Amino acid sequence: MELDRSRKIRSVSADTNVLLDVPNYYSLKARESSLTPEERDMLKRCGSSLEVLIMCLTEDVKIKRVGLRVVEKELARDLSMLRLYRSVFPPSIKPPQQVKKLAKLYMRTGIPSADALILALASYLKTDVLFSWNREDIVKKSVQESVEEINRKQRVGTPSFITPSDFLSRIFLSNDKSICLSPSPIPQIYRLRFFHSK
Repeated sequence: MELDRSRKIRSVSADTNVLLDVPNYYSLKARESSLTPEERDMLKRCGSSLEVLIMCLTEDVKIKRVGLRVVEKELARDLSMLRLYRSVFPPSIKPPQQVKKLAKLYMRTGIPSADALILALASYLKTDVLFSWNREDIVKKSVQESVEEINRKQRVGTPSFITPSDFLSRIFLSNDKSICLSPSPIPQIYRLRFFHSK
């Protein structure tokens, strides 16, 4: 195990696809016995999203909002989720100039504009992890490396871009009881597991 290169998790942020999994989980769970194989995969994905968000809330890991209007537009597809988002987080703000500058640098590497803004704000807010299921534009080794290179030159920290299920396979508790993220999967016996009540 490469625990010497692990990083403590103090704050996280979540892409809208992770947040929208919360109401989807309960919708799918209610009809679990009649789900198609694709819906069963979706239920598993939604369960991972719900688990990491609840774990972060209960373990006092700060969940920082991405805080962009583009996020609220995506969440508007589920009005209950949008109301919950607005009750938990303050109103969206206009992205600071430094965030716009970072986003433009990211876009030069081929990252779409909305995703570039989300990545730039997560970096600007100094989050340790950004959860996303967007494997094409966010959770991708080349994107992680491009953002790290740009952020290093700009002297900005870079979050780990990771899916909730990958996060669950790589977290463990350190000796001081902090949640840490390993650079590679942790054997099952050492993994931190959280079981939310049904």
